[in-house]
Amino acid sequence: MNERFDAKLILLRMIRGWYRIVIGIILGALIIGIPYVFINVILADDKDYQMHFTVHVDYEEDSSGTLYDIINEVTWGTWVDTDIFIDAVSNKLGGDISPEQLRAVTNATLETDVRLVEFYVVTKDPQITEMIANACMECFTVLDEHIRELNVTEIVYADKYATEVQKDIRIKNAVLLGAVLGLLVTVFLMLILYLLDDSVYIPLLFTERFSVPIKTEKEIEADKSFIKDATLVHVGKDFEGFPEKYTNNSAILEIESGAHNGKLLLAMIYELEEQGINIKGAVLKNADYKLIKAYMASTKFPNPFMKE
Repeated sequence: MNERFDAKLILLRMIRGWYRIVIGIILGALIIGIPYVFINVILADDKDYQMHFTVHVDYEEDSSGTLYDIINEVTWGTWVDTDIFIDAVSNKLGGDISPEQLRAVTNATLETDVRLVEFYVVTKDPQITEMIANACMECFTVLDEHIRELNVTEIVYADKYATEVQKDIRIKNAVLLGAVLGLLVTVFLMLILYLLDDSVYIPLLFTERFSVPIKTEKEIEADKSFIKDATLVHVGKDFEGFPEKYTNNSAILEIESGAHNGKLLLAMIYELEEQGINIKGAVLKNADYKLIKAYMASTKFPNPFMKE
C-alpha cells in the first residue's frame, strides 16, 4: 500500500471551497465589527468637552545658581493635584464642585518644552468645562507662591470655549481586522479538515494506494462488464455488513466519494483479504467530476509539493 500526502488535491479542494473562505471573511468582519460599533458608538458614553490653556513657566535657581531641571510631567501632575491649588479653584467656584471631582477632570502635561505646561479640563458639559478652566487660569498663580521651584507663571494661550473631544473610532479598521482574522481562521480550519479527511475523491489516488482498479459510475455505464461476475460490497459512512456469499469468490467495492470512510475502507479491504475474497475492483459513487477533471488536467505539470 502506497499512501501519500497530496498537496495538489488539498489546493484544488481549497479552490473549490472558495465560498467557504468568503463566508469566513464576512463572518469575521461581522463578529469583530458589530460589537465594536455597538460598544464604541451605540453604547458609547456621553460626549466629552475639553478646554485647554498653555502656561509659560520661569523656574527658580537652586543653591548653585542652576535652574531646576528635574521637573517633568509627573511633577506637574502632582503640583496641580495639591490641596493648595485644588482648594483655591474649588473656592473660586463657590464650593459647588468638590476637590475630588476637580482632580478627576483636570490634568497638566509637558508635551514639547519643560517651560510650557499644557493644562486640560475635560467634563461632560461644555459650560462646566469652561467654568472650571477659567477658574484654574485665575488660580494658577497660587502655585507661584507655594512651590519653591517656580518663579513666575504666565498664561500664554487659552481656548476661547470648550470643544467636543473627537473619539478615535475606527470602524473600517475593526471590520478589516475581523475580515483578516476570518480569512486566516477559515483557511486554517479548512486545511486541518482536509488533512484529516480520508475520503476517496480521485480514482487514480485510490488505485495507487490500494493497487485496486477503480472506475466512476459514468465509466461503469459505458462498460458494465467491469462489475459482472462479482458481488458488490457497499462502503458508505457506516459499516453495513458483508454479503453472505460472493459470486466467483470476488468482490467489487462500491465506495461513496467524500464519505470520510478511509479507515472503514481499509478495515473492509483487510477483512476481505483475510477471508480470501478477490477484490476485483471498485466503483466510485457520487464522484466530484469537476475535481477529478481538474486534478487529472494538472498531472502533466510537475508538483514540487508532492511528498511520496
